[in-house]
Amino acid sequence: GILFLLEYCEIKRILKGLKLTGIVLSIFAIYEVFSGKYLIQSSYLGIMYDGSRVLRAMVFSGSFLTFGTIMAMISVVSFYDYYVEKSKFNLICLVVNLVGLVMSSSRGPLVSFICSAIVVYVYIGGRANIKRVIKVLFIVLFAGALLITLGTILSKSNSTVAFYWDRFQSILDWTESSASNTSRISCWQYSIETFQQGTNWLFGIGPSATGARAKANWGGFVTESGLLKRFVELGTVVAVIYYAF
Repeated sequence: GILFLLEYCEIKRILKGLKLTGIVLSIFAIYEVFSGKYLIQSSYLGIMYDGSRVLRAMVFSGSFLTFGTIMAMISVVSFYDYYVEKSKFNLICLVVNLVGLVMSSSRGPLVSFICSAIVVYVYIGGRANIKRVIKVLFIVLFAGALLITLGTILSKSNSTVAFYWDRFQSILDWTESSASNTSRISCWQYSIETFQQGTNWLFGIGPSATGARAKANWGGFVTESGLLKRFVELGTVVAVIYYAF
């Protein structure tokens, strides 16, 4: 399929289609968050935060993480296109798709986007150089300061903004006060221990043996890591082949 795309399709049109799809999904995500209603009826009723009910967008995907992952990939494409061709259209696509990503309130995809954008910026068009690295650090520091200022001001008057601001602040909080991050560390440790047991490191414990659905229906567990999930489920050989291709 990939070879067919490379030979017979115009990649630029495909990427443009992805960006436009991202814009539509982002608009739906904004609607879900600020209307308090999901486009597809869900049993999930949101999170009570500071006396208000707050939703995390999961447009058509049934999962905040899945939607966040989709938007992160589209945002990387948008960033790349804007970097190689600075136009108003590409800038609008980048901004709107980033908003869609933020609406998922999924921290992993957001961090992945930031790391990918830095790699694209530093390495595109040749080898990395110290000027680009310094420029990236300056941009990150400036953007961080701007976000802290806006987040602090806006979160005081809006519970939805306050919730999202608290979520993103917790990315850097790995102390015992952050229950979500400490539980994530426990999941990683248990996944590594399972991987090391018997022949699991070689053959794995089987596809779909981990994840929220596996935990709820057939006694599985959550890895909280895509990398660990592949190695635990598939084993070293298949996981290496998976990531190689």
